Amino acid sequence: MSGNFSSGRHRKSDEEKHLIGTYRADRAAPALAIPENPITPRKPPEIQGHAAKFWRRHARDFAESGLLTPKNVEVFATLCRLWGVGEEMREDVEAFGWIETAPPSGVRKIRAEGRLWLDLHTRFLNMAREFGLTPLSAQRLRLKKPEKKKDTLSDFMGGRN
Repeated sequence: MSGNFSSGRHRKSDEEKHLIGTYRADRAAPALAIPENPITPRKPPEIQGHAAKFWRRHARDFAESGLLTPKNVEVFATLCRLWGVGEEMREDVEAFGWIETAPPSGVRKIRAEGRLWLDLHTRFLNMAREFGLTPLSAQRLRLKKPEKKKDTLSDFMGGRN
């Protein structure tokens, strides 16, 4: 098998390639440019509860890293909504338990809310990878930090400004 994702071979990071001496700049993925003055987009009004907490916790960091822009606010809002609904389902599952027993037969099975939570959690993780929320996806995102502009007054004053 060739080296695809299903063959069990993982992609080496650029840092790892530097260490072993196999890094090639012409094959490295270009880094994403981070805007100099990122503006955190406003939270849509329909984002409430747990989803709003998720927005407040992560929106500024994503905007500063260049991952949250006015163009992809709806995608991030969907990620927040998934988190919010997932948290509500998790609270319900914790309150009433994972397992229910069917009355006539006595068969035990996972409650529908538990299955829904597992499905939402899987969908959230898949979407979170796009924003670099998992360790591996964060490592794969290459972000360029903006170069600081030279401050001529500070240079003139010898850095004492």
